[in-house]
Amino acid sequence: NKFSTCAELANILNKKYTNLNISKRIVLNKLHSLNYISTVPKSIPLLTALHKQCRIEFVMKYQNQN
Repeated sequence: NKFSTCAELANILNKKYTNLNISKRIVLNKLHSLNYISTVPKSIPLLTALHKQCRIEFVMKYQNQN
């Protein structure tokens, strides 16, 4: 999962391979060595009531045009 944190990945690995002791820092270092870049998804504004009304008007105006 591309949205997993290093701590979550370390926990998954530790549960799957009980003989290993993997820390979140080890996971982070390995991801950096593989050129993975951490990002935060950009937040965008939700549609306002005005936007929704304009979209409905547009659809009603052009719904029969193909």
